Amino acid sequence: MLLNHHASTIAEQFKKHKVDAIIVKGPRFASQLYDQPGDRTYTDIDFLVAPEAVNRANNLISQLGFSRPQKFWDNARRDQEYKWLLDENVSVLVEIHGNLVHYPALRRRVSLGYRELAAIGGVDPGNPVANLMIAVIHCACGHKFHRLNLLLDVLQAVRRLERKDDQVLTAAVSELGAELETGVTLGVVGTLFRCPRTLTLAEHFSHHWATRVGRKLISPDAVFAAPIPGSIDSRIRRHAFRRLQELGLARIG
Repeated sequence: MLLNHHASTIAEQFKKHKVDAIIVKGPRFASQLYDQPGDRTYTDIDFLVAPEAVNRANNLISQLGFSRPQKFWDNARRDQEYKWLLDENVSVLVEIHGNLVHYPALRRRVSLGYRELAAIGGVDPGNPVANLMIAVIHCACGHKFHRLNLLLDVLQAVRRLERKDDQVLTAAVSELGAELETGVTLGVVGTLFRCPRTLTLAEHFSHHWATRVGRKLISPDAVFAAPIPGSIDSRIRRHAFRRLQELGLARIG
């Protein structure tokens, strides 16, 4: 409730000052992907902001009692990710994203910023294709498949798709350059949760050799072992997949 209160306050200020921004992940997934919103917990609020409005967004949030943690080495501008903590309660974290793909080497090939998300219908929080793409990018680009809840978001997003959405999904994946990420993520999610619908969708994006390699690297065992300290095989597999992503060889067509 506290997070949602501050999210609403910030969103109102963004709207008032004409800052193009969309709340992604946490509360959006909780309300749109899960039958019981409480089943999807979250610890921060993420705003995806249009590139030209990032500086204004940061200035506005600084006027609402938030401060950025001081770091010796700040990669926020490079990663397009700015973290803000509420001065009176540092457990309240708000993140401003210029792009959900934070790594510059990876962003050359696959990108999900405000404009891209708007182009695939993501301004509407109930858009099933946009929600699936946010979940896929969050899992495969923002992270390295190291938490099961990331994969559960993808499964829930697939469950919201109707058959008529399949062609829209294909177009969205192509628009974002995310064939590799989509094929690999849907493949491991479909296998883990034994979901035929997800596996069928995965096959549609798995024709490229890089995607086939990626699906071998990101195995269910690699995902299960990811949180275990010292799980060398999982770490090697997941980091090898990141290198495969950065090669820029996996875009289809």
